[in-house]
Amino acid sequence: HKSRQHNHSSIMDQEQPKQQSNCVKYCTSAIRCFGFIIICPFIYVGIILFAILFAGPLMYYAGTILNSRALAKNYSENGVRLQGKVIARWQKSSEAEPTYHVRVVYRVDRERYVKNDMTVSQELYSKPKQDLILLPDYPRSAILFSGVDLTDHDFPPSKLPFIYFSFFLMLVSNSVPLGVTLGLIDSTNLFTPIFCGMIALELLIGYFVAKKRRNIHLKSYLYGAKRVARSRNDDPVNTINNTTPKHLSYEDFFNEGGHSCYYVISSICLDFITAIAWIGVAIYFIIFFGGYLIMYSLVVARWRYAILKRYESHGTQAVGKIICRQGPMKSMLIVQYTADEQMYKKRFAVPFYMVRSGCNHRPQYESVSEDPNLLYINDNPSSAVLNCQIDNPQYERKRFQKNIGAGLFVMAIQVFLFTEMIGAINTIDDAQSFILLAGIICLCEVVFGLLGACIHHTFFYKRELLWGAKRISRRATENDEMIQDEEQELAVAIVEGWGELDNTTQITLDESESTRESFVDKFRKSKLFV
Repeated sequence: HKSRQHNHSSIMDQEQPKQQSNCVKYCTSAIRCFGFIIICPFIYVGIILFAILFAGPLMYYAGTILNSRALAKNYSENGVRLQGKVIARWQKSSEAEPTYHVRVVYRVDRERYVKNDMTVSQELYSKPKQDLILLPDYPRSAILFSGVDLTDHDFPPSKLPFIYFSFFLMLVSNSVPLGVTLGLIDSTNLFTPIFCGMIALELLIGYFVAKKRRNIHLKSYLYGAKRVARSRNDDPVNTINNTTPKHLSYEDFFNEGGHSCYYVISSICLDFITAIAWIGVAIYFIIFFGGYLIMYSLVVARWRYAILKRYESHGTQAVGKIICRQGPMKSMLIVQYTADEQMYKKRFAVPFYMVRSGCNHRPQYESVSEDPNLLYINDNPSSAVLNCQIDNPQYERKRFQKNIGAGLFVMAIQVFLFTEMIGAINTIDDAQSFILLAGIICLCEVVFGLLGACIHHTFFYKRELLWGAKRISRRATENDEMIQDEEQELAVAIVEGWGELDNTTQITLDESESTRESFVDKFRKSKLFV
């Protein structure tokens, strides 16, 4: 009996520290939960303020300097397609539309992986299997094949929407703190330096935040799935070997160089100048759009017809292959073709004509096969055009004829509005002065409309038509001297440093070169920003 009491007392003595440690753990957890409940509203408000202040810089960098185009290119060019089995489905209801989610299991090299949460469309939600794609050396990088950007990355979409919307967000987000600051210091002379300083501080902090965000985005793609062990009921229950590297840099993964301070500042300044320039273009069309339509349809259209006739007399046939279709109506084609033992890529706009559909008119596009016929001028392989554009010029003639009537109507409205506006400002009352003012405005419409039409034809249409292709391979007998001679003949900039390629070499987007170089690209590559 004494020995039992001694054993019981010793057991109690051993359990007492455990109970005390458990009590300390419970108290610590309760204090942490209580502290988190107190701090949570402040964290929530801080996240909202951070999102409001830095939404503009994050959107700007994500669409321009720190985009994820290299990752999308890697998936589209080197990705491996496979199928995964759906093991769970669920929906998340929201105020707008419900979102559909699935859990997918797939197999790579006798190993099973699970992707826990994949957002799919309503059409793919009911399918028992999903089409996936992953990178060869990263079995946990599976994503939906429908979510891969299969567009050609040599012809990326315009970044102007990102620039305009991000600059607008920066202006709006800084208006409130700017007003508060000016109210505190009670001085309007410091408006410009304070506002510019706030924008610069946002762009500086936003760069590092966007860079960190891109690295996290890359890690979520490469290590988004988990490797699982197989249980008796053939369901994934135990995750094993799911280590993810703590530090993963986008630049190191794709062997990209870092951005210098001069490059970032010059990119921001050039994008700002570009946005201002396009605003000027919009103002030009508001004032002279009627005259532009008339002069383009009457004068510049004849120059276009002369160029297209040259294709009929000096053109060479070629057969291309459509790589992808772009645009909401799939009206832009990226076509790859071979000319003079070289391979080219070029973007074409599908010819269309307007047809009546009830009270409205809608565009009717030409049907283009997957292997379209092309024409290019003999001494300039970059000048390829679709054969249907040469064979059916009547659609373009009809369109220009209709544009003359539309231009006259728009020009009459513009002349009337600007005459009334200028007359009201200068208090013009007599009819003779109004007629003289209307005549001057009509003359300005014609002159500046012709000027804008000539600029568009020379620097946009003709440049894109004759030198808009990108060369992605070179002749085996070509050397640097021949390239320099070709530069002088075509009067375009070709980036040097071609590497010899054979038929077995994989052509990547980094090896593609353009037969044209814009002023912005030349400015960025100047020695000032090296």
